[in-house]
Amino acid sequence: MINQIQHILKFKLWVLSNTYPSLKSPIRYVGGLLNQGIEKSWKDNLIKKLSDITPNNEYSRDSCTCAQVMVFLGDEVHYDENNGIGLLLNHMRVPYYINNIQSVSARDISNLSLVIFIDESIYENNKHAFKWNKDTAFIIFSSKIKNTDIHEKQNKVFFEGAAYRLLSPYDGLRSLFAANIINTIRRIVKIPLVTGMPTKSIGLRIDDVKGDNIDVYLNEISKYNWQPDLGIFLDDMAKCKKSVKKYLSDLNKEGVVSIGPHAYSKEKFIFYNYPKGVPYSQTEFDEIWRDVLNYFNDNSFNLSPVINAHFHVLSKSSAFEIVKSGVKYFFSELEIDKHNPIPSKKYWPTGDPINCTGKFNTSGVFQLSSGDNILDTLSSRSYYDFLMHSDNYNLDVIRKRILRRLKTSLDCGFAAYITTHEYLLNDMGYEKNKELWNLIDSDLKQKLDYEIRKDSLGNIGREFETIRKSVVNSIRLDGGLLKIEMTGDAEVKSRLTVFQNNKIVYLSIPAYKNICKVEVNI
Repeated sequence: MINQIQHILKFKLWVLSNTYPSLKSPIRYVGGLLNQGIEKSWKDNLIKKLSDITPNNEYSRDSCTCAQVMVFLGDEVHYDENNGIGLLLNHMRVPYYINNIQSVSARDISNLSLVIFIDESIYENNKHAFKWNKDTAFIIFSSKIKNTDIHEKQNKVFFEGAAYRLLSPYDGLRSLFAANIINTIRRIVKIPLVTGMPTKSIGLRIDDVKGDNIDVYLNEISKYNWQPDLGIFLDDMAKCKKSVKKYLSDLNKEGVVSIGPHAYSKEKFIFYNYPKGVPYSQTEFDEIWRDVLNYFNDNSFNLSPVINAHFHVLSKSSAFEIVKSGVKYFFSELEIDKHNPIPSKKYWPTGDPINCTGKFNTSGVFQLSSGDNILDTLSSRSYYDFLMHSDNYNLDVIRKRILRRLKTSLDCGFAAYITTHEYLLNDMGYEKNKELWNLIDSDLKQKLDYEIRKDSLGNIGREFETIRKSVVNSIRLDGGLLKIEMTGDAEVKSRLTVFQNNKIVYLSIPAYKNICKVEVNI
């Protein structure tokens, strides 16, 4: 009841701030004060629940299974450090051995692409244990940097800091620390390393779409091949000229934009009865959804597979019904039927829903998120909306915010997408809008050392769903032939990502059920 009252009050204050512009600044200021400490509180919560929320290890292999990575652990090393490496390799979808000198053959050693030492002392004690292949790469976590060793061989790198930093309560897997490790692995491996990392795809979401000047900002966005997902206000869109709706319908049919119901209006919700702080009953939502489907049919809009719920809240009654219409990808950290995120081992890769590559809900909804706590958007720390906190639409600030959010997700293997709202695009003005998308395109070409592909959120969601339904079981390097075995249930074609000499190569994997074996010449 207390939680319900809090959210009703939050909603009423939000309405006041939109109704009376003079109140917006003080209300947002108070909201920011109330949310101070939310990030620390969330991290503390993750620490308390860490052992209970960590997903099962799917990528540790015994000596009978072929793998390309070996990890040297130690009896005296803290459990969290060992767990940090396990989480990283599970996230990268890389099968690995935990070292056992007696059970590892010379053949296995010679074909290793990467060896990871959890601690510098373990490296010193084992670096001569095998006649290592000269092309094998080494990662050593160290409390101190050994510059001579770093420069001695390009395929040997010491990382200052402990592997426990990869756990979600600390830096986490979506962080500069994790990005540095993953990018270093990509740079130094000489023997092709097969991973299940996602492709370098990026998406764009625009919410609160009423149709105001929509042709102006969409024409600029589409020049640079973005495929935005539009969350529309149905009642506001209904007031637009027929030409606007036809314009959207045509773009939709051409695959330039995806369209999803966001709400009826900023104060009238579709997926959750937020003004009352409670979920819709099944009867209530069934009636709403019939109306939504009729609306989309009448306007010749194809329904996006992406759930774009106003305020990110989704009733369980909504979830079960929309899946029947093919709407299933929920880019949000909020628990279904709740106003807040709840850690759980169902959220891959670490149990943290804020940075999540996939969770299957009982309703059939596939949930993923990356980057920011939706409850903390008023904080300057938040990169949720790239036009917020931009110092009066300073383009240098905006482009840095966009690049940081996208690059962190791309480097670390999380869903990469940016979000804003129609009213902010319009407030920014045509000239800045025009310049912004040109600057962003330039940044993506010049400041990333890999090629990216702009895609719809629906396709990005589908890729991550396939990732979660399949496991890279084993990888064997036989001369110049990579033999890969996949297990799971992949309903569509997918790709694996191969690292070698700072290059990224994608391997095509056909749709399969139960088991798939692929052989690739390298």
